[in-house]
Amino acid sequence: MSEATGDLPPSLARFASTVHDPVARELTLRTLRWAETQGLLQASRHPTPELLVLVASVYSWLCAPPRPTPRSLDLTARFTLLFFHIDDAPTEGIAAFVSDASDWSIGPLTAGLRSWLADLYEFDTCPAPLRESFKQHFHDYLRARKLEPAVTSKTLPLDAHWQLRRHTIFMEPYLDQWMISTRIDTDTFRREDFAPARQLATDLVLLSNDLGSIDRDRPDGDSPDDLNLVNAHVHQLGLSLDEALERLIAHHNELVARYRAALREALGTSPTPAAVAYAELLTGVVDGNLGSLRALTFRYRNVDHIIERLHSV
Repeated sequence: MSEATGDLPPSLARFASTVHDPVARELTLRTLRWAETQGLLQASRHPTPELLVLVASVYSWLCAPPRPTPRSLDLTARFTLLFFHIDDAPTEGIAAFVSDASDWSIGPLTAGLRSWLADLYEFDTCPAPLRESFKQHFHDYLRARKLEPAVTSKTLPLDAHWQLRRHTIFMEPYLDQWMISTRIDTDTFRREDFAPARQLATDLVLLSNDLGSIDRDRPDGDSPDDLNLVNAHVHQLGLSLDEALERLIAHHNELVARYRAALREALGTSPTPAAVAYAELLTGVVDGNLGSLRALTFRYRNVDHIIERLHSV
């Protein structure tokens, strides 16, 4: 882990207020140095790859369990950066990242992914079910991202929309890598008891992201081809945009209440320390996602009136 210190580079200077916190700023600088070393900036299809470094760092800083170590933050920011390169790729550029189905291959970013995996030395010693879960979830994401350009919010049925987005939101591999790097002892509690809470956490993140991205995903926005549940409700249920927003804001807040209840049930009366750590991770990511939407105002524009109505856990 490098010990980067100092000011942001000129390409990011105007976003200094977004990472005014020293932890966030230093994480951004370390991630930028790593990206440069791995050649990710040159390999990126994004017009401003340095900005993706900042976005990934903010998400990783905020979507974290309590008291994360600098190393875990570094690993998460680097992994998230790889995701954003694929997620933000233009439709015609996605194939470059997802055309190879072999293990740990993402086209021009493969060297960065494999370098990251080598740094995650806990991967080889973590419980085998968690290792296999992470591998499966990562490749599920790539397969779903490969399918995404062929469907639209107008035509993909709502149930199928939810199913596909549960993969493309990247929550499952994101959570797994946190569990690996922080060494949550999954042998001391029943992970299946937390399955309902984890599913609700995933749905909360994808729904809040779609609500927060409604300006980005408009026809003349930054990501006009992206799937968005708000747009799907407009086109498929004949709702106005305001009606769809109201319906999904209410649904989000209902999911928060259901998530709290599911987490209480999973923890029971005598949870193990690892079960508590897992619960804290889930909640940290859900609430941190809302915090990221609020912090990244240059990315999620004109949605403050929506985000402020979304309940945190």
